[in-house]
Amino acid sequence: MLALLVPLALSPTSTAGQPAAQRVDIPGPLLWSRGFPDPTVVLSRVGYVGAATAPDLNIGRAPADNGPWGVTTTPALTRRPSWATSGDIWAPDIQRAPGGWLMYFAAPISGYDENSRCIGVAVAKGAFGPFTPVGNAPLVCPVVPGVPGAADTPPAKLQGVRVRGVIDPSSFIGNKGQRFLVYRTQGQPSSIRLVKLSQRGRRVQAGQVSMMLTSSLGIEENPVIVRHDDKWVLFTSVGWFGHCAYRTTWRRSPDLKDWSRATPKVLLSVDNGLCGPGGADVLTTKDGRNQMFFHAWTCYRLPYPCPPDWNKDKPMKRKGLRAQYGANLGWTAAGRPRVESWIGSVLPPPTPTPTPSPSPTTASPSPTVSPTITPTATVTGTPTGTVTP
Repeated sequence: MLALLVPLALSPTSTAGQPAAQRVDIPGPLLWSRGFPDPTVVLSRVGYVGAATAPDLNIGRAPADNGPWGVTTTPALTRRPSWATSGDIWAPDIQRAPGGWLMYFAAPISGYDENSRCIGVAVAKGAFGPFTPVGNAPLVCPVVPGVPGAADTPPAKLQGVRVRGVIDPSSFIGNKGQRFLVYRTQGQPSSIRLVKLSQRGRRVQAGQVSMMLTSSLGIEENPVIVRHDDKWVLFTSVGWFGHCAYRTTWRRSPDLKDWSRATPKVLLSVDNGLCGPGGADVLTTKDGRNQMFFHAWTCYRLPYPCPPDWNKDKPMKRKGLRAQYGANLGWTAAGRPRVESWIGSVLPPPTPTPTPSPSPTTASPSPTVSPTITPTATVTGTPTGTVTP
């Protein structure tokens, strides 16, 4: 059981001519005492500020990228959006904008099922909030009876299947200074769509209609678009979020509106010593470097990844949560993103603690090895922390 915690890679050959196991570095999480899924992270005058999927949407803060990270107990929104049925907010995105800061979010609606959501926007003077929802209707939402009409309404069906809602908003600035919003339609098939916003980012640009960038028969979500050199790079999460096979992919295109010839490639997966890395956000530092903040599952209330066979619906007493991680991104000469280093620590393999041998005079079974995990290095992530706003 314990060996499952340590992802292994195989070298081409060993001295015996057989594949040999090599240790894969295990990244240490930045925040693992509580879940911080689908994180958005920005740099402000108070340091690093983040938010994540959560009831009432709390805000996280750290003086540096590697922490210590703490989370406030005060809701990020001053009130629940009038069109939302609860404050269970998903996948926020914080952005600097003229006159302050914006937060895009997905809030529940009286839709086709309990997970149906639509996208709204809120404003604040500072990145730390609190944020006040804008208007009395969603910014993006399919046509749903009982929900006020949105500025952008994606098609009601995708390949004949009803679109249940929209989630995972992410805003960015185009190469001519215009602001865009990219998001995912709920359901399978799923699609990634793009719409142009006003300069202040609080509404859809007059006369604009969203367009589909990609579609998938399965689940593709959490879109983030960045510009590198002369091409656009689209990062997404692929698969079901509740197991270790969830992964982060990337693709490139010279044309923001045409991704038909862009092939997705894996950036983060279980092969990186992580369980289900996804929900990523990309931050550009003042000196032009790119950092990626994302979540991955940790188990046993420790900073170690869940075993590769772990499933949130069948955890087998291995309680998991989506901890926050970070990575410094680099770019190859060909313009392909890669993980240059992990933000925070690299963990040693968890080591088993032998059970003491029985007395020679005692008839008992042979000694066994207890799967007690004993880290042998200090973790620089945040095991606990609460910030008072």
